[in-house]
Parts: sequence; C-alpha cells; structure tokens
Amino acid sequence: FTNLKTTADAALPLSGGTLTGNLSLGDNVKAQFGAGNDLQIFHDGTNSYIDDAGSGSLILNGTEVRILSDDASEYSGRFITNGAVELYYDSNKKFATTSTGIDVTGSVVADGLTISTTAFAGMNIQAGASSVAAIDFGDSADTNIGGINYNNANDTFESAFW
Repeated sequence: FTNLKTTADAALPLSGGTLTGNLSLGDNVKAQFGAGNDLQIFHDGTNSYIDDAGSGSLILNGTEVRILSDDASEYSGRFITNGAVELYYDSNKKFATTSTGIDVTGSVVADGLTISTTAFAGMNIQAGASSVAAIDFGDSADTNIGGINYNNANDTFESAFW
C-alpha cells in the first residue's frame, strides 16, 4: 500500500492547488467547466473544440486577441482594444476597421452598394431589377446632379446633368 499512499499524497487538493506539469486528455475527453458543464474544451481525434454549451456568451478578453494559423506563423484575424479589427487571407491583411470606416485591400464583390442613406448626398451606384444601371453624383444642396447611365435593354450609354 506504499504506492497508493504516494499517489494520494501527490494528488491535487479538492480546493485550490497548482498543476506544474502537462495535463493530457485523450480524444473525446472533455475538460468541462461550470455546474452544468457549460464550457467544454476537447479534441475529437480530428477537430478541436471550445464549446460554450450553457447560457450567456463566450467572451474572449485581451488587449489584442489574435487568431493564428495552425503553426502560429500567420494571422487570420486580430482584434485590438480601442483599435482595428483586421482580417487576413494567407497572412495578407484584406479587411480592417479604422477610426473613419473600413479599409479593404483587393476586390470587393457585393450584391449592392449604398454610399448614403440620406435623401441624395455623394454618390449612388445602382444596378437593380430594372434594365438601367446608373452612377449618380451630387449632394442634397446641388440642383445640378450628374450621372452616368447604361440601359441594357437597348444597349445605350449616356451621361446627364439634371
């Protein structure tokens, strides 16, 4: 029974304690937290999971939260307190929030674009269900608004000032 006593003496106390080595868990063995196992961390043999299975939100706090590639050599995303959110493709920054809006590097593919939701200010680009695509310029105080229109029903292109 000497070995049994040594094992019991080496165990962590039920309240508090410090683990100074690795804790290895096999595939599909979950580290569970909370009275109802609300947070679970595990690996299923193929994928790794952080599962917020309870009520509330999964909150990540940090001055800068980073999501990295599998070998930690490339950013996938950076979330900076009081600063930018940055998204990367193959370690190249493609999307970032700024103090004045967003910055996109590369092409943007979208179903539509609204530059201003006020009466008419700035620029409007439209390609709707009608047969006319248009880019209109001006501002709400401007009575001479200009535009470029393409009518695909009769293949005509025109520029106009109203």
